[in-house]
Amino acid sequence: MIKDVEQYPDAYQKESAERFGVCQKAIWQALKKMGLTYKKLYVIRKPTKTLDKRFNKKTTV
Repeated sequence: MIKDVEQYPDAYQKESAERFGVCQKAIWQALKKMGLTYKKLYVIRKPTKTLDKRFNKKTTV
């Protein structure tokens, strides 16, 4: 399992399950036992003038 994670670090649990011939829950449990977690990276967008105007209207009393 560790080699699979090293070889395919961005793989979904479902994809790993297909490679091992098990269900996704089995992969989830194995990763949890190994102490492996993942963090999704979110793109932070810069505020636009339109969004700033909407925000200011809602917060200004």
